[in-house]
Amino acid sequence: SLQNDSEKVQRYIEGLIHRAYDERFKGIAIFACSGIRAFIIYRSSIPFENQFTISSKPSLRQLVQISDENKGAIAVMVDTDRAKIFEMSLGEIHLESQIESYVPGRHEQGGWSQMRFQRHIREHMYQHHKGVAEQLIKLFDEERCENIVLIGQEHILASFRTLLPERVREKIKGDLSAEFGEEPSSLAQKVIEYLHGEYCKEEHTIIEEVIETALARGAAAVGLRDTIEA
Repeated sequence: SLQNDSEKVQRYIEGLIHRAYDERFKGIAIFACSGIRAFIIYRSSIPFENQFTISSKPSLRQLVQISDENKGAIAVMVDTDRAKIFEMSLGEIHLESQIESYVPGRHEQGGWSQMRFQRHIREHMYQHHKGVAEQLIKLFDEERCENIVLIGQEHILASFRTLLPERVREKIKGDLSAEFGEEPSSLAQKVIEYLHGEYCKEEHTIIEEVIETALARGAAAVGLRDTIEA
């Protein structure tokens, strides 16, 4: 069985080298067991650490860790008259929605006419952002994701946030800047890197709080012996 598995893995890796398979992915996990006729390939846009394991059970630690650090996310790109909403999980975009609204161009006349036209433009922008916010709220309530990332210009995102209820705003991890025509794969990578950084910060903060509480003889324990005794 091991000999058969080894040959299958070797053939697959040779295919990767000769670019016979999709090259978008940065991580490849192969689970091979000829004894139960299993040869499973899992591709990830997030790289794995190099690992080779022979065991009677599949080694899932890295997949579990990636799953934990990259929970479902919604990325929303907002412009004055356009928007894109991306549903993501495990670093991959699974669904992309585009929204376009009519917003009038500049008015050449001066005086009161121009002021009225500017108010007209602002009203169109408001209605556009309101429509995008409604779609985001609906998606959030359906999916209950833990991470939301907003993408766009600072002043536009600041206005957009005011249209979101508190339950949605508290899940926003931060804002990113990007060109509207940027490739989805590039956007996904930016979101992945940003969320990973935020995850590490949160984890570091929790560890510091536990250590400080333990040192102050509070309801926390550090170290194996103290934890077992607690």
